[in-house]
Amino acid sequence: MLAASILALAAAGCEGDDEGDPKDRGGARKTTQDGAGPRPAGTGETDTADANAIREVLVPAFKTDDPDVGCTRISTRALLRRLYEDEAGCRRVAEEDEDEKDPDRVAVSAIDVRGRQATAKVRLIGGDSAGTEGIISLADVGRWRVDDLSLGFLRSAFTAGLATEKEVPREVARCIEVRLMRMATREFKEFAYGSIGKRPDARRRLVILLSRCERATGRTSTVRREFLKGVAMSLRRAGADRRVVTCVTQRLRRDVSEETLIELSGMKRAVQRARVRRLVLAVLSACGAPDADGRPREAA
Repeated sequence: MLAASILALAAAGCEGDDEGDPKDRGGARKTTQDGAGPRPAGTGETDTADANAIREVLVPAFKTDDPDVGCTRISTRALLRRLYEDEAGCRRVAEEDEDEKDPDRVAVSAIDVRGRQATAKVRLIGGDSAGTEGIISLADVGRWRVDDLSLGFLRSAFTAGLATEKEVPREVARCIEVRLMRMATREFKEFAYGSIGKRPDARRRLVILLSRCERATGRTSTVRREFLKGVAMSLRRAGADRRVVTCVTQRLRRDVSEETLIELSGMKRAVQRARVRRLVLAVLSACGAPDADGRPREAA
Protein backbone atom coordinates (compact mmCIF):
# COMPACT_ATOMS: atom_id res chain seq x y z
CA MET A 1 0.00 0.00 0.00
CA LEU A 2 1.15 3.54 -0.76
CA ALA A 3 1.25 4.52 2.93
CA ALA A 4 4.02 2.05 3.61
CA SER A 5 6.26 3.49 0.92
CA ILE A 6 5.51 7.08 1.77
CA LEU A 7 6.31 6.60 5.45
CA ALA A 8 9.30 4.33 5.61
CA LEU A 9 10.07 6.01 8.92
CA ALA A 10 7.52 3.78 10.65
CA ALA A 11 10.13 2.43 13.05
CA ALA A 12 9.90 5.68 14.98
CA GLY A 13 9.52 3.58 18.08
CA CYS A 14 7.20 2.04 20.60
CA GLU A 15 6.75 1.63 24.30
CA GLY A 16 9.87 1.51 26.42
CA ASP A 17 10.41 1.06 30.13
CA ASP A 18 7.94 2.46 32.64
CA GLU A 19 8.38 6.19 32.80
CA GLY A 20 8.70 8.23 35.91
CA ASP A 21 11.20 10.06 38.04
CA PRO A 22 14.67 8.63 37.29
CA LYS A 23 15.46 8.69 41.02
CA ASP A 24 12.68 6.19 41.62
CA ARG A 25 14.31 3.82 39.15
CA GLY A 26 17.89 4.14 40.26
CA GLY A 27 18.85 6.39 37.34
CA ALA A 28 21.19 9.32 37.86
CA ARG A 29 20.38 12.70 36.35
CA LYS A 30 22.68 13.95 33.63
CA THR A 31 25.42 16.36 34.62
CA THR A 32 27.09 19.19 32.79
CA GLN A 33 30.64 18.80 31.55
CA ASP A 34 32.11 20.27 34.74
CA GLY A 35 30.27 17.66 36.82
CA ALA A 36 28.46 20.32 38.80
CA GLY A 37 25.33 18.23 39.27
CA PRO A 38 21.92 18.19 37.56
CA ARG A 39 21.58 20.59 34.63
CA PRO A 40 19.06 23.37 35.29
CA ALA A 41 16.24 23.61 32.77
CA GLY A 42 16.75 26.11 30.00
CA THR A 43 20.56 26.21 29.89
CA GLY A 44 20.74 24.41 26.55
CA GLU A 45 24.01 22.79 27.62
CA THR A 46 24.74 19.39 26.11
CA ASP A 47 27.41 17.13 27.53
CA THR A 48 29.05 14.21 25.79
CA ALA A 49 27.07 11.63 27.78
CA ASP A 50 23.77 13.20 26.71
CA ALA A 51 24.82 13.45 23.08
CA ASN A 52 25.94 9.83 22.96
CA ALA A 53 22.77 8.61 24.69
CA ILE A 54 20.58 10.57 22.28
CA ARG A 55 22.41 9.19 19.25
CA GLU A 56 22.05 5.67 20.66
CA VAL A 57 18.27 6.16 20.55
CA LEU A 58 17.91 8.01 17.26
CA VAL A 59 20.02 5.75 15.06
CA PRO A 60 18.14 2.49 15.79
CA ALA A 61 14.84 4.40 15.70
CA PHE A 62 15.18 4.47 11.91
CA LYS A 63 17.49 1.54 11.18
CA THR A 64 16.49 -1.39 13.35
CA ASP A 65 14.41 -4.26 11.99
CA ASP A 66 14.13 -5.84 15.42
CA PRO A 67 10.74 -5.12 17.04
CA ASP A 68 12.24 -6.04 20.41
CA VAL A 69 14.32 -2.89 20.00
CA GLY A 70 12.06 -0.70 17.92
CA CYS A 71 8.97 -1.53 19.97
CA THR A 72 10.43 -1.35 23.47
CA ARG A 73 13.45 0.96 23.62
CA ILE A 74 12.82 3.93 21.38
CA SER A 75 9.83 6.12 22.22
CA THR A 76 7.94 7.50 25.17
CA ARG A 77 4.59 5.98 25.99
CA ALA A 78 2.87 9.20 24.87
CA LEU A 79 4.36 8.89 21.38
CA LEU A 80 3.56 5.19 21.28
CA ARG A 81 -0.12 5.90 21.90
CA ARG A 82 -0.21 8.52 19.15
CA LEU A 83 1.49 6.23 16.64
CA TYR A 84 0.41 2.67 17.37
CA GLU A 85 -1.95 2.69 20.37
CA ASP A 86 0.14 0.02 22.08
CA GLU A 87 3.17 -2.27 21.69
CA ALA A 88 1.13 -4.90 19.87
CA GLY A 89 0.23 -2.31 17.25
CA CYS A 90 3.90 -1.44 16.83
CA ARG A 91 4.84 -5.08 16.30
CA ARG A 92 2.06 -5.50 13.76
CA VAL A 93 3.35 -2.54 11.74
CA ALA A 94 6.94 -3.80 12.01
CA GLU A 95 5.89 -7.12 10.47
CA GLU A 96 4.13 -5.35 7.58
CA ASP A 97 7.20 -3.19 6.90
CA GLU A 98 9.74 -6.02 6.57
CA ASP A 99 10.27 -5.37 2.84
CA GLU A 100 11.13 -1.69 3.28
CA LYS A 101 14.72 -0.61 2.79
CA ASP A 102 16.14 1.10 5.86
CA PRO A 103 18.41 4.14 5.50
CA ASP A 104 22.10 3.41 5.01
CA ARG A 105 22.97 6.01 7.59
CA VAL A 106 21.23 8.21 10.16
CA ALA A 107 23.00 11.55 10.60
CA VAL A 108 22.33 13.22 13.96
CA SER A 109 23.37 16.82 14.58
CA ALA A 110 22.45 20.03 16.44
CA ILE A 111 21.67 18.22 19.70
CA ASP A 112 20.24 20.70 22.21
CA VAL A 113 19.44 19.55 25.75
CA ARG A 114 17.34 21.68 28.08
CA GLY A 115 16.68 19.98 31.37
CA ARG A 116 14.74 16.80 30.72
CA GLN A 117 13.86 17.80 27.15
CA ALA A 118 16.06 17.74 24.07
CA THR A 119 15.93 18.22 20.32
CA ALA A 120 18.17 16.95 17.55
CA LYS A 121 18.28 17.26 13.79
CA VAL A 122 18.07 13.94 11.95
CA ARG A 123 18.78 13.25 8.29
CA LEU A 124 18.15 9.85 6.71
CA ILE A 125 20.70 8.92 4.05
CA GLY A 126 19.87 6.17 1.55
CA GLY A 127 16.98 3.71 1.66
CA ASP A 128 13.32 4.26 0.84
CA SER A 129 13.18 7.50 2.85
CA ALA A 130 16.44 9.05 1.62
CA GLY A 131 16.53 12.79 2.14
CA THR A 132 14.10 12.90 5.02
CA GLU A 133 15.30 15.44 7.57
CA GLY A 134 14.02 17.54 10.42
CA ILE A 135 13.88 18.03 14.15
CA ILE A 136 13.12 15.19 16.55
CA SER A 137 12.14 15.90 20.17
CA LEU A 138 13.23 13.64 23.01
CA ALA A 139 12.37 13.34 26.69
CA ASP A 140 14.50 12.04 29.54
CA VAL A 141 12.31 9.50 31.35
CA GLY A 142 15.24 7.85 33.06
CA ARG A 143 16.66 7.18 29.62
CA TRP A 144 16.36 9.38 26.56
CA ARG A 145 13.37 8.45 24.41
CA VAL A 146 11.87 9.90 21.20
CA ASP A 147 8.88 12.03 22.23
CA ASP A 148 7.73 13.80 19.07
CA LEU A 149 8.39 14.12 15.33
CA SER A 150 8.34 17.70 14.06
CA LEU A 151 6.04 18.91 11.33
CA GLY A 152 9.07 19.59 9.15
CA PHE A 153 10.36 16.05 9.59
CA LEU A 154 6.98 14.51 8.77
CA ARG A 155 6.46 16.66 5.68
CA SER A 156 10.00 15.86 4.55
CA ALA A 157 9.28 12.14 5.01
CA PHE A 158 6.23 12.29 2.76
CA THR A 159 8.13 14.22 0.08
CA ALA A 160 11.06 11.78 0.21
CA GLY A 161 8.77 8.77 0.13
CA LEU A 162 6.89 10.07 -2.89
CA ALA A 163 10.17 10.70 -4.69
CA THR A 164 11.13 7.02 -4.37
CA GLU A 165 7.63 5.60 -4.99
CA LYS A 166 8.17 4.02 -8.42
CA GLU A 167 4.55 2.99 -8.93
CA VAL A 168 3.22 6.54 -8.59
CA PRO A 169 3.63 8.75 -11.69
CA ARG A 170 5.45 12.01 -11.07
CA GLU A 171 2.44 14.25 -11.73
CA VAL A 172 0.29 12.17 -9.35
CA ALA A 173 2.98 12.33 -6.67
CA ARG A 174 3.19 16.09 -7.13
CA CYS A 175 -0.59 16.40 -6.76
CA ILE A 176 -0.50 14.38 -3.54
CA GLU A 177 2.36 16.47 -2.16
CA VAL A 178 0.59 19.76 -2.91
CA ARG A 179 -2.62 18.60 -1.22
CA LEU A 180 -0.74 17.35 1.81
CA MET A 181 1.13 20.64 2.18
CA ARG A 182 -2.19 22.49 2.21
CA MET A 183 -3.29 20.66 5.35
CA ALA A 184 -3.26 22.62 8.60
CA THR A 185 -0.46 21.72 11.00
CA ARG A 186 -2.55 19.74 13.47
CA GLU A 187 -4.53 17.98 10.74
CA PHE A 188 -1.40 16.94 8.87
CA LYS A 189 0.39 15.72 11.97
CA GLU A 190 -2.50 13.53 13.07
CA PHE A 191 -2.80 12.15 9.54
CA ALA A 192 0.96 11.46 9.39
CA TYR A 193 0.98 9.72 12.78
CA GLY A 194 -2.03 7.67 11.73
CA SER A 195 -0.25 6.69 8.52
CA ILE A 196 2.85 5.59 10.42
CA GLY A 197 0.67 3.46 12.68
CA LYS A 198 -1.32 2.24 9.65
CA ARG A 199 -4.61 3.06 11.28
CA PRO A 200 -7.71 2.46 9.14
CA ASP A 201 -8.86 6.10 9.13
CA ALA A 202 -5.47 7.31 7.87
CA ARG A 203 -5.28 4.52 5.29
CA ARG A 204 -8.71 5.44 3.97
CA ARG A 205 -7.75 9.10 3.74
CA LEU A 206 -4.59 8.23 1.83
CA VAL A 207 -6.54 6.03 -0.61
CA ILE A 208 -8.97 8.92 -1.18
CA LEU A 209 -6.08 11.31 -1.77
CA LEU A 210 -4.39 8.95 -4.23
CA SER A 211 -7.66 8.30 -6.05
CA ARG A 212 -8.47 11.99 -6.45
CA CYS A 213 -5.00 12.82 -7.73
CA GLU A 214 -5.01 9.94 -10.21
CA ARG A 215 -8.37 10.99 -11.59
CA ALA A 216 -7.33 14.66 -11.62
CA THR A 217 -4.47 13.71 -13.94
CA GLY A 218 -6.72 11.70 -16.28
CA ARG A 219 -5.93 8.21 -14.95
CA THR A 220 -8.00 5.30 -13.74
CA SER A 221 -7.53 5.13 -9.99
CA THR A 222 -5.37 2.39 -8.51
CA VAL A 223 -8.22 1.20 -6.31
CA ARG A 224 -10.48 0.73 -9.37
CA ARG A 225 -7.75 -0.81 -11.51
CA GLU A 226 -6.84 -3.37 -8.84
CA PHE A 227 -10.50 -4.13 -8.16
CA LEU A 228 -11.25 -4.87 -11.81
CA LYS A 229 -8.03 -6.85 -12.22
CA GLY A 230 -8.92 -9.03 -9.24
CA VAL A 231 -12.45 -9.66 -10.49
CA ALA A 232 -11.19 -10.62 -13.95
CA MET A 233 -8.65 -13.06 -12.52
CA SER A 234 -11.28 -14.69 -10.30
CA LEU A 235 -13.69 -15.10 -13.19
CA ARG A 236 -11.04 -16.70 -15.40
CA ARG A 237 -10.08 -19.13 -12.63
CA ALA A 238 -13.78 -20.04 -12.37
CA GLY A 239 -13.89 -20.84 -16.08
CA ALA A 240 -15.70 -17.76 -17.41
CA ASP A 241 -15.15 -17.06 -21.10
CA ARG A 242 -13.75 -13.81 -22.49
CA ARG A 243 -17.17 -12.40 -23.31
CA VAL A 244 -18.42 -12.79 -19.77
CA VAL A 245 -15.22 -11.38 -18.25
CA THR A 246 -15.38 -8.35 -20.53
CA CYS A 247 -19.06 -7.79 -19.86
CA VAL A 248 -18.68 -8.04 -16.07
CA THR A 249 -15.67 -5.76 -15.83
CA GLN A 250 -17.24 -3.15 -18.12
CA ARG A 251 -20.44 -3.08 -16.08
CA LEU A 252 -18.54 -2.89 -12.79
CA ARG A 253 -16.43 -0.07 -14.17
CA ARG A 254 -19.62 1.80 -15.05
CA ASP A 255 -21.79 0.99 -12.04
CA VAL A 256 -19.51 0.81 -8.99
CA SER A 257 -18.66 4.24 -7.63
CA GLU A 258 -15.24 5.36 -6.50
CA GLU A 259 -16.64 5.88 -3.00
CA THR A 260 -17.78 2.24 -2.88
CA LEU A 261 -14.34 1.03 -3.98
CA ILE A 262 -12.63 3.16 -1.34
CA GLU A 263 -15.01 1.76 1.27
CA LEU A 264 -14.22 -1.79 0.10
CA SER A 265 -10.47 -1.17 0.35
CA GLY A 266 -10.78 -0.45 4.06
CA MET A 267 -12.86 -3.52 4.95
CA LYS A 268 -11.58 -6.64 6.63
CA ARG A 269 -10.71 -9.31 4.08
CA ALA A 270 -13.67 -11.65 4.77
CA VAL A 271 -16.20 -8.81 4.68
CA GLN A 272 -14.58 -7.39 1.56
CA ARG A 273 -14.77 -10.71 -0.30
CA ALA A 274 -18.43 -11.20 0.58
CA ARG A 275 -19.31 -7.69 -0.63
CA VAL A 276 -17.38 -8.11 -3.89
CA ARG A 277 -19.01 -11.49 -4.45
CA ARG A 278 -22.47 -9.90 -4.22
CA LEU A 279 -21.49 -7.19 -6.69
CA VAL A 280 -20.11 -9.71 -9.17
CA LEU A 281 -23.05 -12.10 -8.91
CA ALA A 282 -25.48 -9.28 -9.69
CA VAL A 283 -23.51 -8.35 -12.80
CA LEU A 284 -23.07 -11.97 -13.90
CA SER A 285 -26.81 -12.25 -14.11
CA ALA A 286 -26.96 -9.13 -16.26
CA CYS A 287 -24.24 -10.53 -18.53
CA GLY A 288 -26.09 -13.78 -19.22
CA ALA A 289 -23.52 -16.01 -17.54
CA PRO A 290 -24.57 -19.64 -16.83
CA ASP A 291 -26.31 -20.27 -13.53
CA ALA A 292 -25.41 -23.04 -11.09
CA ASP A 293 -27.13 -25.64 -13.31
CA GLY A 294 -25.29 -24.53 -16.44
CA ARG A 295 -28.33 -22.82 -18.00
CA PRO A 296 -27.62 -19.43 -19.65
CA ARG A 297 -28.88 -16.44 -17.75
CA GLU A 298 -30.85 -13.84 -19.66
CA ALA A 299 -28.84 -10.74 -20.43
CA ALA A 300 -30.24 -7.49 -19.18
